[in-house]
Amino acid sequence: AERGSGGRTLDSDLAAAAAEVVAAAAGSGNDPAAAAAADSADQLTAVRTAQNGFRYTLAPVRYQGSSLSDVTGVPDLAAVQADLQSSRSAVLQLLQEYQAAKAAVQAEGTPPQLQGISSRTSFELTLLGTCSACPSNYRNVSAYYVDLFAGGGLLADCGEDTMGQLERRFGRKDAARRILQLHAVWISHMHADHHGGLYPLLLHRQHLQQQQQQGSNLDPSANGSITPPAKPLLILGPWPLFKVLCDYSKLMRFRFVFIPNTYFYTPDPRSPPAECLELFEEVKKAAGLKVLQPYPVEHVAHSTGLQLESEDGWKVVFSGRAGCLTFIFLQWTSYLASG
Repeated sequence: AERGSGGRTLDSDLAAAAAEVVAAAAGSGNDPAAAAAADSADQLTAVRTAQNGFRYTLAPVRYQGSSLSDVTGVPDLAAVQADLQSSRSAVLQLLQEYQAAKAAVQAEGTPPQLQGISSRTSFELTLLGTCSACPSNYRNVSAYYVDLFAGGGLLADCGEDTMGQLERRFGRKDAARRILQLHAVWISHMHADHHGGLYPLLLHRQHLQQQQQQGSNLDPSANGSITPPAKPLLILGPWPLFKVLCDYSKLMRFRFVFIPNTYFYTPDPRSPPAECLELFEEVKKAAGLKVLQPYPVEHVAHSTGLQLESEDGWKVVFSGRAGCLTFIFLQWTSYLASG
């Protein structure tokens, strides 16, 4: 059971409190307040402390009642470490190899590919989730936050709970700022672990924009001027994503601008509207990018990777699936160009 103060269990604390209430009620005769206290005591004795894994079944009736079969106690850290050392030698070996590799990289200094970058605040990549079909205790689904500092930010894939991962990494207030400063979101393909977090993020971003606009319009220093509506977020993604976004927007009422990934590498008579292409050029300029280029990869239908190249000289290549030959080739040529 969960422990309370002084090493007592919370169940025993509740029982002691109930006993005190009963004793007070017994010494008060037919006082209405005493009757109410007795009822309170009955309620206290009916309370059970919730524990991790506690289960109460309502139906079917033959299984109705509480069960402690899945309750687990607080793990003994020393025992966990001892078990790791005795039966998880492979994990320890990997940890040692990682530490040795990390020390070797740090000793080498700045790689040649990164020496041309003008500033430490030019670019930073935060892995919000990788290589996971569903969220787990230790790894979230695919999402990569490209922090461009003063230039805003981008998201490469946006799996389930990407917004929550941003808040865990940067805190709620700073995550809200970064969501407002997002220029674009690129979605690699239509597997749900790559786009499931896009729709709540779009809705939350729109709410933040509305709050920001209302605050600006109420600001006395604005001299009566009305803040123009914020621009919608640019989405680059597979064609089927457009229909999903339209269906969600009917319910959630968020705004977006969509350009299909295929537009960038396949001749298509269905060219995006001029307003969409203008926003795309604005995004590239604001983010300081020379290249913002989806390219086809071999995975499920409509799968793409993404190549970024900045005015500062850094290059990054994303793929919706590790091991793609196109991804490896582009990555290799980017490193050669940077060298």
